[in-house]
Amino acid sequence: MSKPAGESRQWGERTLADLSSLLVELSRALKGLGFYAEGHPSRADLLDRAFLAWQIELGRAGPLELWTSESDFRISGLAGRLVHGHMQELARALLEHEVRRVCFTPQLAREAFHAFVELLQRSEQGVARCGGFARALSDRSSKGIVVDGGEEAALAAQQSLACTPAVASASLGSALLARSHK
Repeated sequence: MSKPAGESRQWGERTLADLSSLLVELSRALKGLGFYAEGHPSRADLLDRAFLAWQIELGRAGPLELWTSESDFRISGLAGRLVHGHMQELARALLEHEVRRVCFTPQLAREAFHAFVELLQRSEQGVARCGGFARALSDRSSKGIVVDGGEEAALAAQQSLACTPAVASASLGSALLARSHK
């Protein structure tokens, strides 16, 4: 059950203020990357600061499923929405890369978070050449991040394969072995 925005909470519950703080850190990291060249040590420091905030929040209140629309952000299980406002650049980057829904879990890995932010900074065409955002992220590191239901799609594919009837197969080795025993 979700609580109305602004209502008091227990330690493990998330509020719009928590979401705002996390998105501000993510926005700062995204914007800050533009000030440093690839490989500059300050890039890692900037990303680590944002990662630490996300890691602490995910450990405190559990997974966070973020939805992005043309006008606002929202998270599953919480009433209310957070308008883009000063996080417009973050919203634009997510929407440009067609990331409408992303779930962060407490298993979020530093490398995955870094890859997520760095991919958001890339051009839409550059990421599309890699097979899209979710594919580019999984190619680098996606531990603790599920983009647009990617994990659900993978599970559905696995279930589909599990329902495929078994078919007898033969290898060249087994055919040669059978021949030699005649």
